Amino acid sequence: MRRFLILTIPLLWLTIGCKKKEDIPEQPRPVKYERVKKITGAELHTFSGSSRSSKESSLSFKVPGTIKEIYVKVGDRVNKRDSIATLDPDDYDIALQQSVANQKSVETRITGAKSKLVSAKSNYERVEKLYENNSVSLNEFEQAKSQYEASKSEYEATLAEATAAGKKTQGALNEVHYTHLLAPFDGVITEKIAEENEEVASGNAIAVLSDLDQPEVIVGLPEIFIHKVSENQKVSIKFSVIPQRAFTGTVHEISFATGKLSTYPITIRIHDSTGMVRPGLAANVTFDFAADKEKKAPSMIIAPVEAVAQGPDGNFVFVLQPTENSNIYRVEKRNVKIQGLIREGYSITNRLNEGEILATAGLSTLLDGMNVVLLDEQE
Repeated sequence: MRRFLILTIPLLWLTIGCKKKEDIPEQPRPVKYERVKKITGAELHTFSGSSRSSKESSLSFKVPGTIKEIYVKVGDRVNKRDSIATLDPDDYDIALQQSVANQKSVETRITGAKSKLVSAKSNYERVEKLYENNSVSLNEFEQAKSQYEASKSEYEATLAEATAAGKKTQGALNEVHYTHLLAPFDGVITEKIAEENEEVASGNAIAVLSDLDQPEVIVGLPEIFIHKVSENQKVSIKFSVIPQRAFTGTVHEISFATGKLSTYPITIRIHDSTGMVRPGLAANVTFDFAADKEKKAPSMIIAPVEAVAQGPDGNFVFVLQPTENSNIYRVEKRNVKIQGLIREGYSITNRLNEGEILATAGLSTLLDGMNVVLLDEQE
């Protein structure tokens, strides 16, 4: 009996300890948050984009070969018809020499064929007159005529061969010229792709040449704004790496469709870049829709970028709903549709209202129905 009591007491304490541990309520997790905004009647809207060259060319040889020398490096400024690179021309020089020799041989044969034709023609005309006077036989006349026609055919065939040989020589000469790669316009080398002693096929890019005189910015606009944009509309452009300056530009091209994107690509031409804008710079383009008072800018529901996540069923947010306890909020997962991205955040078309609270951090750890507290209230 005493042994039984000794064993029972520890088990009893263990059971009581486990029960107390289970009774301890889970503390609500603190989360960062922001409220849903509604932008009403805004006239200025800024959209993100990136710069590019208005004219860009991948430079390549028209013939295959081994790169003998590359004369440029990334960042070099070149003028039109400056040398970019050369191929080893030996094989093409040999082919040209062979073509020239063949052409000379054909030209020599032309001289002989022409002399033969002149002699055959003269003999034919002489025999023809004699035949008309019955001074020679029909057989002699036909033989002279046949020799003349054969000489004429030989001469014409040689002329055709000479024409073909001339074209072949010109083609061989062109191939020699094609071993020298020249810049098609003034610009800057923005990429170097091949190296010296490398075998390249015709059409393989050696370098990329960009024209920096007329840089462009590509920006995507949501569908709610696309009808407000027109060609030659003026815009303001700022680059984060050039904070001291704001540039002006005009709308150059407006895409008719979104393609694979969720926004409409708009091409902006920069007017006063003065060589400061390089391809690939992040840009913020501001449109002033107040210029057209009849087309008032629409209202939008805006969610912070950090509050929107993507799952198997599409984009979603975690709305923090108040409970009876003023300090505790219940997590509610809602699927939403994104209309576009602007400077203030994502434009949402459904299931969100102005002022609602959204979680903006740790979304992967939140669950639908979980209790949380707002981080500033926790503090």
